[in-house]
Amino acid sequence: MNKWITLILVLLIGTTSCVDEIDLRPFELPSLTKSTVRRVEAFELDSALFVATDEGVMLLYGDEQILFDAGSYDELLEIEWTNAEVLYAPTTDIFWVIADSAFLRVGRNTFDLHYDRTNFYAPTKSYFDYALSPDGKLYRLGYYDEVWDPNSGSFFSDYMIGIYEFIGNPNNTWKETQTDLGVKSKFLADPTFVFAENGDLIINTNPVYVVTSFNQSEVVADSNSKTGSGFKFRTSYQPYLSETGHMYGLFSEPTFLTPVVAVVDHALNEEEVRLHALDENCEIPSSSQGAVKLLDWQSDQARFFVQVFSSPQTGESEELGYIMTFDLASDQCSLRSLRSHPDLKWSEGINDLDILGDKVYIGTREELMVYDLKTDDVTSYLFNAIENLSVQ
Repeated sequence: MNKWITLILVLLIGTTSCVDEIDLRPFELPSLTKSTVRRVEAFELDSALFVATDEGVMLLYGDEQILFDAGSYDELLEIEWTNAEVLYAPTTDIFWVIADSAFLRVGRNTFDLHYDRTNFYAPTKSYFDYALSPDGKLYRLGYYDEVWDPNSGSFFSDYMIGIYEFIGNPNNTWKETQTDLGVKSKFLADPTFVFAENGDLIINTNPVYVVTSFNQSEVVADSNSKTGSGFKFRTSYQPYLSETGHMYGLFSEPTFLTPVVAVVDHALNEEEVRLHALDENCEIPSSSQGAVKLLDWQSDQARFFVQVFSSPQTGESEELGYIMTFDLASDQCSLRSLRSHPDLKWSEGINDLDILGDKVYIGTREELMVYDLKTDDVTSYLFNAIENLSVQ
């Protein structure tokens, strides 16, 4: 009897020594990407991606995937994604989504939805903008009052700029700082703005203001009035401050129906404002709908998606569109075609897209797809996730 026990022990010891240790980690399949994709926003410098679908939200931080299924987070079903603004704070790894009065914060361990009930100054409540500070705080700029001196002899009034910091508690959404910085009514426009890396707040109105410090007691700022050649500068949209000290922005907000026509450019310490017209500097194919989305700013370059419309009725096209790179320092353009594929024959089904590294993430009516710029291959994001899981 003892010899059989000894034999069993030897076999168990021998078998145990041959077993490899495997680190098993839970992996959730991104099945929510196999539904209508409403929004795709990439932040290339930070290797971050935001995707909103009818089934939920997916975040990518490099190779790390975070999922918020609408079945568990039904608040996501209330958000109108198409016209929402999506911002990303790399210092906190938080994505901000602003859709009308809804303010959504999502991240690795963050999900918070807040509704803004603030009664802003009624005559100008439709003029505003949002931006994130270097430390990841959300700010809003708007106008809090109109001032007119009847003895000045002028027909123009001044609209006074307010700076609002998001605090998001149940009783109050914003902490207000009223400034004495004004914009005359003839230049009234959205007070778009950015933060410089050093924390300066740059208000992209006419005049342009560089706010070096502000609190509810004091605001310190310099101003510089702007003049444009052949046009009146009021503001520019989706502004960006380049490393060379130029403030770039779009002449108008682009949509899939109203493409970008020009980029606005001015140096902070100069009065002149320049327009870089796309049709004068870029050979945009006549079959396209123009530059319908700004993908990103990189130094003195802007990248756009130029869409070519195709559908079953028009027949298959060789191109879905182009990635256009516009060098604003030299007014030179280059186009990189996105070719149609058996799995994506027509651009009609594209709702949104953005670029991250050598991949273009394409949101369609049916699912999230990935276009490889190295090979021109198009694959399903969900299929790639399953395939990668099977080889691990």
